[in-house]
Amino acid sequence: MTRPAWTIRRPLIVFLVLLNLVFLGVIFRLGSQALRVRAVPASKAGLPVLASVSPFELIRESGEPFSSETLKGRPWLASFIFTRCGGACPLMSSRFAVLQRTLPAHTRLVSFTVDAAYDSPDVLKKYAAGYGAESGRWIFLTGDPAIIRQVQTDLKLSNSDDPSMHSLRFVLIDREGNVRGYYDSQDTTALEKLTKDIKLMEKP
Repeated sequence: MTRPAWTIRRPLIVFLVLLNLVFLGVIFRLGSQALRVRAVPASKAGLPVLASVSPFELIRESGEPFSSETLKGRPWLASFIFTRCGGACPLMSSRFAVLQRTLPAHTRLVSFTVDAAYDSPDVLKKYAAGYGAESGRWIFLTGDPAIIRQVQTDLKLSNSDDPSMHSLRFVLIDREGNVRGYYDSQDTTALEKLTKDIKLMEKP
């Protein structure tokens, strides 16, 4: 007696079904592993390196020469302002004053003037005093405008000859001189992120 065709094909059908289940299991497992890789906590992933700062030499608000080598080995935050600024600079400097109190003590704050022709060390010293800048912790720099523009270029910020066109962003630089983050000085949420990023960057 001849068996129906479907009974002959049944073992093949069962085999194909089992093969598909095995295949789907492998795909699911690989997908789960990929999701676990993508879900690595930020504290483990760290912050990306976005740029780096070339060595530079300028003049401090105290009138003393300043070398970027002084900043090696500690994180620092950069801003670009000028003392005659009637726009965003007062707010930027006020927020640096707050960060001076809230960031880890070893973090340095560095404000570069974009109006070096007017902002002499004496002018910057008076300006710094007006914001309660702690000497050695919050540093104000002036000097050769070409060097300051080069620092802006290294940091991937605008470097126009017009002081009013300076960037409003704060830049986070690590111990090796690498840029790790940009933050809108006008945005309080961005400044909260800055505080968290510094702690993240300092994790071993």
